[in-house]
Amino acid sequence: MRFLLEFLKEPQGGEFISFLSMNTGQWLSIPFIIFGLFLLNFSRIKKYFFP
Repeated sequence: MRFLLEFLKEPQGGEFISFLSMNTGQWLSIPFIIFGLFLLNFSRIKKYFFP
């Protein structure tokens, strides 16, 4: 959710990362999104193989 809200937020001036039209908050959110997807996938696999 934070990733999407960053599009609506006003720039804070001291943005030190601005690449591919994404700001610092969005870039810092990406690893957490990936980790969350990994955990969801891991729990699904664990439930399938170890009921």
